[in-house]
Amino acid sequence: MVTAERRPEFVLTYDGEALQAHRMAVADLAPALLALGEIFHEANEASDPNAPRVSLEIRAFDSGSFDVTLSLAQTGVGQDLLRFLTGQDTNALVNLIALVTGASGLFGVIVWIWRHRLSRQERVAPGVTRFIAEDGTRLDIPSAVVELLQRPSVRRNARRVVAPLTGEGVDLLRFEPAGGEPLVVEAPETPAFEIAEMVERDLGIQNLTMGLTITTVSFAEGNKWRLSDGEHTFFATIKDEGFLRRVDARQEAFRKGDVLRCRVTLQQWQTETGLRPEWTVDQVLEHIPAGRNMTLPLGDSDEPPPPATG
Repeated sequence: MVTAERRPEFVLTYDGEALQAHRMAVADLAPALLALGEIFHEANEASDPNAPRVSLEIRAFDSGSFDVTLSLAQTGVGQDLLRFLTGQDTNALVNLIALVTGASGLFGVIVWIWRHRLSRQERVAPGVTRFIAEDGTRLDIPSAVVELLQRPSVRRNARRVVAPLTGEGVDLLRFEPAGGEPLVVEAPETPAFEIAEMVERDLGIQNLTMGLTITTVSFAEGNKWRLSDGEHTFFATIKDEGFLRRVDARQEAFRKGDVLRCRVTLQQWQTETGLRPEWTVDQVLEHIPAGRNMTLPLGDSDEPPPPATG
Protein backbone atom coordinates (compact mmCIF):
# COMPACT_ATOMS: atom_id res chain seq x y z
CA MET A 1 0.00 0.00 0.00
CA VAL A 2 1.14 3.58 -0.79
CA THR A 3 -0.71 6.43 0.87
CA ALA A 4 -1.58 9.78 -0.67
CA GLU A 5 1.52 11.14 1.00
CA ARG A 6 3.61 8.58 -0.91
CA ARG A 7 4.43 6.62 2.23
CA PRO A 8 4.73 2.89 1.53
CA GLU A 9 3.37 0.77 4.36
CA PHE A 10 3.77 -2.77 5.62
CA VAL A 11 2.23 -4.63 8.52
CA LEU A 12 4.35 -6.06 11.31
CA THR A 13 2.63 -8.66 13.50
CA TYR A 14 3.72 -10.34 16.70
CA ASP A 15 1.22 -13.10 17.37
CA GLY A 16 0.52 -15.67 20.04
CA GLU A 17 -1.46 -16.28 23.18
CA ALA A 18 0.04 -13.29 24.97
CA LEU A 19 -0.99 -10.97 22.16
CA GLN A 20 -4.53 -12.29 22.03
CA ALA A 21 -4.80 -11.55 25.75
CA HIS A 22 -3.15 -8.09 25.35
CA ARG A 23 -0.27 -9.19 27.61
CA MET A 24 2.83 -8.27 25.58
CA ALA A 25 5.06 -6.00 27.67
CA VAL A 26 6.04 -2.62 26.27
CA ALA A 27 9.53 -3.32 27.61
CA ASP A 28 9.74 -6.24 25.14
CA LEU A 29 8.16 -4.46 22.19
CA ALA A 30 9.85 -1.04 22.28
CA PRO A 31 13.46 -2.29 21.85
CA ALA A 32 12.35 -4.50 18.94
CA LEU A 33 10.71 -1.63 17.09
CA LEU A 34 13.64 0.72 17.74
CA ALA A 35 16.01 -1.95 16.42
CA LEU A 36 13.88 -2.33 13.28
CA GLY A 37 14.15 1.40 12.70
CA GLU A 38 17.94 1.20 12.95
CA ILE A 39 17.98 -1.65 10.42
CA PHE A 40 16.09 0.49 7.93
CA HIS A 41 18.61 3.32 8.39
CA GLU A 42 21.49 0.98 7.60
CA ALA A 43 19.65 -0.72 4.74
CA ASN A 44 18.96 2.68 3.22
CA GLU A 45 22.66 3.53 3.44
CA ALA A 46 23.73 0.16 2.02
CA SER A 47 21.38 0.42 -0.97
CA ASP A 48 22.17 4.08 -1.76
CA PRO A 49 24.72 6.05 0.30
CA ASN A 50 23.37 9.31 -1.15
CA ALA A 51 19.70 8.61 -0.44
CA PRO A 52 17.75 10.86 1.96
CA ARG A 53 17.34 9.53 5.48
CA VAL A 54 14.25 7.50 6.27
CA SER A 55 12.18 7.26 9.41
CA LEU A 56 9.97 4.41 10.63
CA GLU A 57 6.60 5.47 12.03
CA ILE A 58 4.55 2.96 14.00
CA ARG A 59 0.74 3.03 14.50
CA ALA A 60 -0.97 0.28 16.52
CA PHE A 61 -4.34 -0.54 14.99
CA ASP A 62 -5.33 -3.96 16.30
CA SER A 63 -4.55 -6.50 18.97
CA GLY A 64 -1.27 -8.20 18.15
CA SER A 65 -0.43 -6.30 14.98
CA PHE A 66 1.17 -3.00 14.07
CA ASP A 67 0.78 -0.89 10.97
CA VAL A 68 4.25 0.48 10.27
CA THR A 69 4.65 3.46 7.94
CA LEU A 70 8.05 4.08 6.39
CA SER A 71 8.55 7.72 5.38
CA LEU A 72 11.37 9.95 4.24
CA ALA A 73 12.72 12.68 6.48
CA GLN A 74 12.38 16.23 5.20
CA THR A 75 14.18 16.64 1.88
CA GLY A 76 15.66 19.71 0.27
CA VAL A 77 14.75 21.33 -3.00
CA GLY A 78 15.88 20.84 -6.56
CA GLN A 79 16.72 17.27 -7.45
CA ASP A 80 15.33 15.87 -4.20
CA LEU A 81 11.99 17.54 -4.87
CA LEU A 82 11.99 16.25 -8.43
CA ARG A 83 12.64 12.71 -7.19
CA PHE A 84 9.73 13.02 -4.76
CA LEU A 85 7.23 14.42 -7.29
CA THR A 86 8.09 11.80 -9.92
CA GLY A 87 7.75 8.95 -7.44
CA GLN A 88 11.40 7.91 -7.49
CA ASP A 89 11.66 8.15 -3.71
CA THR A 90 8.47 6.14 -3.30
CA ASN A 91 9.85 3.34 -5.46
CA ALA A 92 13.08 3.44 -3.48
CA LEU A 93 11.14 3.02 -0.24
CA VAL A 94 9.13 0.10 -1.63
CA ASN A 95 12.41 -1.56 -2.61
CA LEU A 96 13.84 -0.79 0.81
CA ILE A 97 10.96 -2.56 2.54
CA ALA A 98 11.60 -5.63 0.37
CA LEU A 99 15.33 -5.39 1.16
CA VAL A 100 14.55 -5.86 4.85
CA THR A 101 11.30 -7.82 5.03
CA GLY A 102 11.05 -9.78 1.75
CA ALA A 103 11.84 -13.45 1.24
CA SER A 104 15.13 -12.39 -0.37
CA GLY A 105 15.61 -9.62 2.17
CA LEU A 106 17.51 -9.52 5.43
CA PHE A 107 15.14 -11.46 7.68
CA GLY A 108 14.18 -13.97 4.98
CA VAL A 109 17.80 -14.74 4.11
CA ILE A 110 18.83 -15.18 7.76
CA VAL A 111 16.14 -17.84 8.17
CA TRP A 112 17.01 -19.40 4.79
CA ILE A 113 20.67 -19.79 5.77
CA TRP A 114 19.65 -21.41 9.07
CA ARG A 115 17.29 -23.84 7.32
CA HIS A 116 19.58 -24.82 4.44
CA ARG A 117 23.16 -24.30 5.70
CA LEU A 118 24.98 -22.03 3.28
CA SER A 119 27.84 -23.65 1.35
CA ARG A 120 29.08 -20.87 -0.93
CA GLN A 121 28.10 -17.67 -2.70
CA GLU A 122 28.82 -16.23 -6.13
CA ARG A 123 28.19 -13.01 -8.01
CA VAL A 124 25.80 -13.79 -10.88
CA ALA A 125 24.97 -10.27 -12.12
CA PRO A 126 25.64 -6.66 -11.15
CA GLY A 127 23.96 -6.16 -7.80
CA VAL A 128 22.88 -9.82 -7.51
CA THR A 129 24.51 -12.53 -5.37
CA ARG A 130 23.57 -16.21 -5.43
CA PHE A 131 23.64 -18.24 -2.21
CA ILE A 132 24.10 -21.99 -2.68
CA ALA A 133 23.24 -24.35 0.17
CA GLU A 134 24.83 -27.70 1.00
CA ASP A 135 21.79 -29.48 -0.45
CA GLY A 136 22.10 -27.54 -3.73
CA THR A 137 19.23 -25.13 -3.00
CA ARG A 138 19.88 -21.70 -4.52
CA LEU A 139 18.69 -18.24 -3.62
CA ASP A 140 19.42 -15.06 -5.59
CA ILE A 141 19.47 -11.95 -3.42
CA PRO A 142 20.42 -8.27 -3.76
CA SER A 143 24.10 -7.74 -3.00
CA ALA A 144 23.06 -5.03 -0.53
CA VAL A 145 21.56 -7.81 1.61
CA VAL A 146 24.97 -9.50 1.72
CA GLU A 147 26.46 -6.27 3.06
CA LEU A 148 23.75 -6.05 5.73
CA LEU A 149 24.40 -9.66 6.78
CA GLN A 150 28.07 -8.80 7.31
CA ARG A 151 27.38 -5.81 9.57
CA PRO A 152 27.45 -6.81 13.26
CA SER A 153 25.24 -3.85 14.18
CA VAL A 154 22.54 -5.01 11.74
CA ARG A 155 22.72 -8.61 12.99
CA ARG A 156 22.42 -7.45 16.61
CA ASN A 157 19.39 -5.32 15.76
CA ALA A 158 17.80 -8.20 13.84
CA ARG A 159 18.22 -10.33 16.95
CA ARG A 160 16.44 -7.63 18.99
CA VAL A 161 13.54 -7.58 16.53
CA VAL A 162 12.90 -11.33 17.03
CA ALA A 163 13.70 -11.27 20.76
CA PRO A 164 9.99 -11.10 21.77
CA LEU A 165 9.60 -14.59 20.26
CA THR A 166 11.73 -15.97 23.08
CA GLY A 167 9.16 -14.82 25.64
CA GLU A 168 6.14 -16.74 26.85
CA GLY A 169 3.04 -16.54 24.69
CA VAL A 170 4.64 -14.96 21.57
CA ASP A 171 4.84 -17.56 18.81
CA LEU A 172 5.57 -15.76 15.54
CA LEU A 173 6.60 -12.57 13.82
CA ARG A 174 5.06 -11.75 10.46
CA PHE A 175 6.01 -9.08 7.91
CA GLU A 176 3.32 -8.30 5.34
CA PRO A 177 4.70 -6.04 2.60
CA ALA A 178 2.22 -4.43 0.23
CA GLY A 179 1.72 -6.63 -2.82
CA GLY A 180 4.18 -9.24 -1.60
CA GLU A 181 4.14 -12.58 0.16
CA PRO A 182 4.15 -12.43 3.97
CA LEU A 183 7.39 -13.46 5.66
CA VAL A 184 6.94 -15.42 8.89
CA VAL A 185 9.57 -16.08 11.55
CA GLU A 186 8.47 -18.62 14.14
CA ALA A 187 9.74 -18.92 17.69
CA PRO A 188 11.78 -22.12 17.05
CA GLU A 189 13.70 -20.21 14.35
CA THR A 190 15.09 -17.50 16.64
CA PRO A 191 18.47 -19.32 16.99
CA ALA A 192 19.07 -18.31 13.36
CA PHE A 193 19.55 -14.75 14.60
CA GLU A 194 22.23 -15.50 17.18
CA ILE A 195 25.67 -14.20 16.27
CA ALA A 196 29.11 -14.72 17.74
CA GLU A 197 30.56 -11.60 19.28
CA MET A 198 33.62 -10.39 17.40
CA VAL A 199 36.92 -10.73 19.25
CA GLU A 200 39.22 -7.75 18.88
CA ARG A 201 42.25 -8.49 16.74
CA ASP A 202 45.66 -7.11 17.68
CA LEU A 203 47.16 -5.47 14.57
CA GLY A 204 50.59 -4.86 16.06
CA ILE A 205 52.75 -2.13 17.56
CA GLN A 206 54.64 0.80 16.04
CA ASN A 207 57.51 2.57 17.85
CA LEU A 208 57.78 6.20 16.79
CA THR A 209 59.78 9.33 17.61
CA MET A 210 57.64 12.39 17.04
CA GLY A 211 56.86 15.91 18.14
CA LEU A 212 53.62 16.46 20.02
CA THR A 213 51.80 19.51 21.32
CA ILE A 214 49.83 19.42 24.56
CA THR A 215 46.11 20.05 24.37
CA THR A 216 45.02 18.91 27.83
CA VAL A 217 47.12 17.91 30.84
CA SER A 218 45.73 15.45 33.39
CA PHE A 219 47.18 15.40 36.89
CA ALA A 220 45.04 12.52 38.13
CA GLU A 221 46.92 9.25 38.42
CA GLY A 222 46.23 6.98 35.46
CA ASN A 223 44.45 9.62 33.41
CA LYS A 224 45.54 10.34 29.88
CA TRP A 225 46.87 13.53 28.36
CA ARG A 226 45.33 14.92 25.20
CA LEU A 227 48.04 15.48 22.59
CA SER A 228 48.27 16.49 18.93
CA ASP A 229 50.74 15.63 16.18
CA GLY A 230 49.68 18.70 14.20
CA GLU A 231 46.98 16.88 12.23
CA HIS A 232 45.27 14.52 14.70
CA THR A 233 44.38 14.85 18.37
CA PHE A 234 44.36 11.80 20.63
CA PHE A 235 44.63 10.66 24.24
CA ALA A 236 47.89 9.09 25.37
CA THR A 237 49.17 7.50 28.57
CA ILE A 238 52.36 9.13 29.87
CA LYS A 239 54.73 6.44 31.20
CA ASP A 240 57.89 8.55 31.56
CA GLU A 241 58.13 8.60 35.37
CA GLY A 242 60.98 11.10 35.41
CA PHE A 243 59.00 13.54 33.30
CA LEU A 244 55.91 13.11 35.51
CA ARG A 245 58.01 13.76 38.65
CA ARG A 246 59.29 17.02 37.10
CA VAL A 247 55.70 18.00 36.32
CA ASP A 248 54.62 17.25 39.92
CA ALA A 249 57.60 19.28 41.24
CA ARG A 250 56.62 22.21 38.97
CA GLN A 251 59.93 21.92 37.16
CA GLU A 252 58.02 21.69 33.90
CA ALA A 253 55.82 24.59 32.85
CA PHE A 254 53.75 24.48 29.68
CA ARG A 255 52.60 27.23 27.35
CA LYS A 256 50.46 27.08 24.27
CA GLY A 257 52.54 25.88 21.33
CA ASP A 258 55.13 23.98 23.39
CA VAL A 259 56.36 20.81 21.72
CA LEU A 260 57.39 17.56 23.37
CA ARG A 261 59.75 15.40 21.34
CA CYS A 262 58.83 11.90 22.45
CA ARG A 263 59.34 8.22 21.96
CA VAL A 264 55.83 6.90 21.40
CA THR A 265 54.21 3.45 21.11
CA LEU A 266 51.09 3.06 18.97
CA GLN A 267 49.14 -0.19 19.34
CA GLN A 268 46.08 -0.88 17.15
CA TRP A 269 43.18 -3.30 17.38
CA GLN A 270 40.55 -4.18 14.81
CA THR A 271 37.05 -4.07 16.30
CA GLU A 272 33.59 -4.46 14.84
CA THR A 273 33.26 -0.67 14.72
CA GLY A 274 36.67 -0.05 13.13
CA LEU A 275 40.24 0.55 14.28
CA ARG A 276 40.93 1.26 17.94
CA PRO A 277 44.31 2.91 18.62
CA GLU A 278 46.09 3.14 21.95
CA TRP A 279 48.89 5.69 22.34
CA THR A 280 51.63 5.58 24.99
CA VAL A 281 54.37 8.17 25.55
CA ASP A 282 57.30 6.05 26.77
CA GLN A 283 59.87 8.84 27.07
CA VAL A 284 59.88 12.62 26.72
CA LEU A 285 63.21 13.34 25.02
CA GLU A 286 62.96 17.13 24.91
CA HIS A 287 60.60 19.91 25.93
CA ILE A 288 60.78 22.63 23.28
CA PRO A 289 59.16 25.87 24.47
CA ALA A 290 57.00 27.82 22.06
CA GLY A 291 58.51 30.91 20.46
CA ARG A 292 62.17 29.90 20.88
CA ASN A 293 64.38 32.58 19.35
CA MET A 294 65.58 31.90 15.82
CA THR A 295 69.30 31.61 15.16
CA LEU A 296 70.56 34.55 13.10
CA PRO A 297 72.45 33.63 9.90
CA LEU A 298 75.78 35.27 10.91
CA GLY A 299 78.76 35.11 8.53
CA ASP A 300 82.44 34.47 9.39
CA SER A 301 83.70 37.98 8.49
CA ASP A 302 84.29 40.65 11.17
CA GLU A 303 83.87 43.43 8.63
CA PRO A 304 80.78 45.59 9.01
CA PRO A 305 78.08 45.14 6.38
CA PRO A 306 78.19 47.51 3.41
CA PRO A 307 76.16 50.72 3.77
CA ALA A 308 72.66 50.67 2.43
CA THR A 309 72.21 52.37 -0.92
CA GLY A 310 69.32 54.63 -1.77
